[in-house]
Amino acid sequence: MNQHKTIELEEGWDFMQRGITKLKRILEGLPEWFSSEEYMMLYTTIYNMCTQKPPHDYSQQLYEKYKEAFEEYINSTVLPSLREKHDEFMLRELVKRWANHKVLVRWLSRFFHYLDRYFIARRSLPALNEVGLACFRDLVYEELKDKVRDAVVALIDQEREGEQIDRALLKNVLDIFVEIGMGQMIYYENDFEDDMLKDSAAYYSRKASNWIVEDSCPDYMLKAEECLKKERDRVSHYLHSSSEQKLVEKVQNELLVVYSTQLLEKEHSGCRVLLRDDKVEDLSRMYRLFHKIPKGLEPVANIFKQHVTAEGTALVQQAEDAASNKVKGQLLRTKDTQPNVKFSSWSFSTTSHLVPINVAAFASANNYYSPQAENALGSQEQVFVRKVIELHDKYMAYVNDCFANHTLFHKALKEAFEVFCNKNVSGFSSAELLASFCDNILKKGGSEKLSDEAIEDTLDKVVKLLAYISDKDLFAEFYRKKLSRRLLFDKSANDDHERIILSKLKQQCGGQFTSKMEGMVTDLTLARENQTHFEEYLENNSNANPGIDLTVTVLTTGFWPTYKSSDLSLPAEMRFLQVKCVEVFKEFYQTKTKHRKLTWMYSLGTCNIIGKFEPKTIELMVGTYQAAALLLFNASDRLNYSEIKTQLNLADDDLVRLLQSLSCAKYKILNKEPHSKTVSPNDYFEFNPKFTDRMRRIRIPLPPVDERKKVVEDVDKDRRYAIDASIVRIMKSRKVLGHQQLVMECVEQLSRMFKPDFKAIKKRIEDLITRDYLERDKENPNLFRTASEMVVESAANYVLLLDCYVWCYCDVAAGYKYWMQVFMVISFVLLAICLASRGALLSLLEMLVASPGWKMAANLFVLLHSFKDIGFGFVRYATVEDSAEGIKGMDGKKVQNELLDVYSTQLLEMENSRCRVLLRDDKVEDLSTMYRLCHKIPKALEPVANIFKQHVTAEDGDNEVSHQPIQCSVITMRLVFNLIAITDRDNEGEREPIFQECFSRIYHWFGPYYYCHELVSSCTAPPAAEEEEVEMEEVTIKGVVCFLTTPIAEDAIVEAVQFAQFNSYAPDVGILPAMR
Repeated sequence: MNQHKTIELEEGWDFMQRGITKLKRILEGLPEWFSSEEYMMLYTTIYNMCTQKPPHDYSQQLYEKYKEAFEEYINSTVLPSLREKHDEFMLRELVKRWANHKVLVRWLSRFFHYLDRYFIARRSLPALNEVGLACFRDLVYEELKDKVRDAVVALIDQEREGEQIDRALLKNVLDIFVEIGMGQMIYYENDFEDDMLKDSAAYYSRKASNWIVEDSCPDYMLKAEECLKKERDRVSHYLHSSSEQKLVEKVQNELLVVYSTQLLEKEHSGCRVLLRDDKVEDLSRMYRLFHKIPKGLEPVANIFKQHVTAEGTALVQQAEDAASNKVKGQLLRTKDTQPNVKFSSWSFSTTSHLVPINVAAFASANNYYSPQAENALGSQEQVFVRKVIELHDKYMAYVNDCFANHTLFHKALKEAFEVFCNKNVSGFSSAELLASFCDNILKKGGSEKLSDEAIEDTLDKVVKLLAYISDKDLFAEFYRKKLSRRLLFDKSANDDHERIILSKLKQQCGGQFTSKMEGMVTDLTLARENQTHFEEYLENNSNANPGIDLTVTVLTTGFWPTYKSSDLSLPAEMRFLQVKCVEVFKEFYQTKTKHRKLTWMYSLGTCNIIGKFEPKTIELMVGTYQAAALLLFNASDRLNYSEIKTQLNLADDDLVRLLQSLSCAKYKILNKEPHSKTVSPNDYFEFNPKFTDRMRRIRIPLPPVDERKKVVEDVDKDRRYAIDASIVRIMKSRKVLGHQQLVMECVEQLSRMFKPDFKAIKKRIEDLITRDYLERDKENPNLFRTASEMVVESAANYVLLLDCYVWCYCDVAAGYKYWMQVFMVISFVLLAICLASRGALLSLLEMLVASPGWKMAANLFVLLHSFKDIGFGFVRYATVEDSAEGIKGMDGKKVQNELLDVYSTQLLEMENSRCRVLLRDDKVEDLSTMYRLCHKIPKALEPVANIFKQHVTAEDGDNEVSHQPIQCSVITMRLVFNLIAITDRDNEGEREPIFQECFSRIYHWFGPYYYCHELVSSCTAPPAAEEEEVEMEEVTIKGVVCFLTTPIAEDAIVEAVQFAQFNSYAPDVGILPAMR
């Protein structure tokens, strides 16, 4: 056609119609094709008709003709071919016609492309591609969508029944639902997906109703898992990906949610049966099926918890039944004997406690703990603990493997074990059972014969079990008792194992839990070193000869359980050697330190004596008490109970035990009249010369002492202090709190160590109210308020009064001196009662020492010394009647030396205000006070300096290993500079040599990075230390004195009152002032 000639609408459209018809014939399969020239002519025709000048611009008319071409083709060709087919054939025809329609749309869009570029863009009309697809949607899709959906759903159901279908066909059909939306899923979702999901739900509902009746739980889960797998497979092959979650949820709901209870509770194949029969694979499948269902795992976890609880409770019952059926005791046979023997050639071993005087008195307050006491628990209880460990291993493996470490099952396992692990077994608490089990593993000769690796693994499992026990404090006390016996009497099989379990316990329960136990282990290590030095001392000093093989174990009282100490009257053979031994060791020990008092604990000592019996001579390994009793028969052939008691000066319970071990137990060294298994005050005892044994060396243990009651009483006592501490600590922060909230917060705070009883908490609240720590709200009795403000005010007033009268003391007339002393005694007693902080007492001591009334102040501290258990960490007065007389005529200097010397260890190691805490909390004033009080006493600064060095080293990691300069913390540097300033100031510029060494090592670690911004900003004249070679003297910061400007008395009292209100929970040191 001529391009320059005007083309009329009819002429141009006729030409276009011929091209469109040819395209339709090609789509119907006729062998025709378009040449490039034909395509260009068709495009050029549309271009010319759209670019002609009006009125010959036919753009609008062509746009309408474009749509009419599709409508004509659909109505004349497409719809007739679809209407005559059904089901799968209709689907195939639909796919074909949709594919042809898309081709037609693509070609016509090219012919009419000029309309898209200019006309449609300017008029904001639907694009040609959209118009073409809309024609198919409006004419074909809307008419056939329901039939197509039904046909597709029918094919899906056929596949679910196991028939083979054409998945590619379904994929193409469902793509039509997606593509017809032209970027939106509305047609797919509304016209297909909704009905497909409903049909799927109905299908699986029918299946589930049959399967739940016919199949077992494992078979049902197999089918459910397979169905879910197949549904996901369908989504991946022909359904749209957006349908997967919806379809799976529908299937899960019908197969699992609806019948979950019935499925899990099946009588012969439910979850409980699977757990009982260890069906690990089925349990894993159950987890996989239920874990993606909202709250689907909760019933499984509950059943798991109930099952584990039932099994654990059954173990407890089995142990109870075994204990009730166990045969207890054996009759002991006795023979008539004749006395005629002497004991000789004995060696001696004893244990000494390295303690101040008052702590030694405290140490003698507890019941006797026999080193020869055998484990009170039987093999059945040991087997019970082993079975509990195996049970925990089994179900922890279930949690890890079957339940994929899900937190819900960890919680269920924890709650289950907490139920039966806190039950008593045969009268023993779980805490005691666990401690005894550890003892059996760790001691020599235990029934558990394990390799080192197995022991470590078992200890790790024991510590995990401890997490389920509510009375962890009770376990700690029992374990400490048994640990002390293993350590003291060399029954520990491996020291490394002892340290391993302590490290595990420390990691599980915290450092405070194991601090005393670690101290015991360290004590034994130091004691062995001390014994080695003692032996070297004996070799190097010919005059120092104890006369026997002497082994002394020096211990620190604060770490060890309390042992009963009595004034044993030794026989003549032992008395001479004992005095000689004590003097020799005392001389040796004074070469190490001159500021410690040794208290000899005969109850813990052991002796080896030679028994000359008629059949043969036998070496007897006995305790000191037993040896003393046996040696009495060297002087007398026959003794009655009263005579032995008088000569040994022992209490009845100790005497009965040792006589029973010698006359009624396995080894009858003594004959008793009358012959019975018990010892009474009317019995007579004779040496048994005919005693013999196949061994030439035998150990005669003392009967075990049941200390459980004492341990429980001590723990209950500590718990009262802990509850008081928790209540005061809570009220200190909350000020006002309701009864229920207070109880709940108290339980929450204390549950880490034990589970407090609600009644006990209520009782402690009432006690605190009576002592004015708390007060009830006048309008609401269930509301409590703290009375801390009153305590602070009272304490401050006492300090002011005390300070005032100390200064006035020298000026008062002689006639008023007695009453002044009485008033000061009362003031100081009340102050000491309300302030249990060691830092406060130190500050008060310094204040009194600096006053003219120093001698009076020293006398007042002697008064405090008469109070019971002050060294234990709290002030508890016994009598006040003798206080007035007790302060007269005493040498103040002597009192000062004795106080600071004897109490130095406790002052430094006091639980909540010890030197380490003062260093940690940067308590500069208290540290300065400590230095001023100690620096003039020989070697008193050594422990302070050692603690200081350890603290600074720990503050910034293991710097001593790397020897590299590092950036230290602000707190550490402030601490270092404060101590430098203290030593410089208090020594008039001359630093203490012992601290000089500490500073040199610190500077070697920290190097030129000695300063940081915060410190420099706080100093008046910070030097510029840029080089590593700078000496310590050049980096001393005089401006640090600004940290020490707070008045000592005010800060000390505030800190003391805060401490008295229990800033922290110390289970072994209860501090509760009796402020009234």
